[in-house]
Amino acid sequence: NDALNDASFTGAMVSNSARDPGVLGQPASRTGRYDTRGSLLSLALRHSNGSVDRGAQGVLQLYRSGGNGDWYGQPAPDGNTFAAFTLRGVRFREELTPWRGGGISAGIDIDEITGDVRFDRVAPALRSTFDGPQLRVLQPHVAISNRFRVSKGWAVTPSLGVRAYDHNTFGDEIAPHAGLVLERDTGMQLRAQWSRGINYPGVDVAALSTLIPVLGTTWRDLAPERMEHVELGFALQHTLGATRRLTVDVAAFRDAVTDRYLFAFPPLSVPPGFRNLGAYRMHGLETSLRLDVGGGVALFGSGTWLDPSISTLPSAPARSFSGGAVWDARRWRLSVDANGQSGMYVNTLARAANAANSARVDGFTVWHGRLAVPVTSRGARTELFVGADNLFDRAYSYLPGYPMPGRWFTFGARAGL
Repeated sequence: NDALNDASFTGAMVSNSARDPGVLGQPASRTGRYDTRGSLLSLALRHSNGSVDRGAQGVLQLYRSGGNGDWYGQPAPDGNTFAAFTLRGVRFREELTPWRGGGISAGIDIDEITGDVRFDRVAPALRSTFDGPQLRVLQPHVAISNRFRVSKGWAVTPSLGVRAYDHNTFGDEIAPHAGLVLERDTGMQLRAQWSRGINYPGVDVAALSTLIPVLGTTWRDLAPERMEHVELGFALQHTLGATRRLTVDVAAFRDAVTDRYLFAFPPLSVPPGFRNLGAYRMHGLETSLRLDVGGGVALFGSGTWLDPSISTLPSAPARSFSGGAVWDARRWRLSVDANGQSGMYVNTLARAANAANSARVDGFTVWHGRLAVPVTSRGARTELFVGADNLFDRAYSYLPGYPMPGRWFTFGARAGL
């Protein structure tokens, strides 16, 4: 019945600058320099009391984040674009264990965002400024679960919850979720779940309407995007001996995205404007396994198969995988792994009706290695390491004309108390 209360404060600042090298051999394709600066301030108050079987714990968090994104030297007529944003909010969450095996979670999130942009375009293009609206969303949420022992060696855990959205501009929504887990004491698990995700338009739709005046105020009529997620899964943890252990996880899922917001022109939209016209589905299968064979050696692997209804959907390779081995000896740790994928379309899926996507990269497989040596001195734990990426110097890219590095090496140290 001991209570533990604490407060924590987090502050962070980041600054970054990136230049576009352009398509290989085409310096005229460079799109300038992008500078970003950002900060985050967060205060969290936590409490905990009771025991694992019956108790309560919660957190109240206040945060503020802000920053700038400045794009210099864009091809004419765009010139320079200077953007700033502010995001602040409150997060409150309380988790209760009113009885053994039961759980109740409830809380509310409040998020508020605004921003402004200055378009310093090249003459004769018009320069303009944009002061964004203040977008606010309140999200109360509640969920309940309970674990039942149904027979010797078997248990079932149903769960149910809902998150409500109260938006000051783009309408209200609800996002329910439900799940069922069937477990056996031997380490086998079957699971099924369904959930709905909500994605609201941001300040970007209002900013884009400044650049394309014909869009007017149609952005105010947008509804949030929805995604329905259904998943069936199987997991197994099996001990093969004193030092051998096998872990397997397989999941099949289906995502259905509707009401994706786009800007459209006649004949799809009369008059032109933002509309919730986009939709697509994704079927997928994910697998992973880990085999601890003893002597500090572990083998691991995972694979993903995707089948989108839009054949040119970016960043959705039909097949991707990763795998490797780790040898954790007392005086060093050696790891070797590979990751690969089939060919895929890239770039973002433009928010314009009937937008084409022709950018595609070939499939590849890349190998990596890492050797680490731990060093302990006066209670401090330090790790010296050296790594090699793209061991076999493969040529590959994530964007046409932008080749990734060949074989390269890293070295350094990690320290902790």
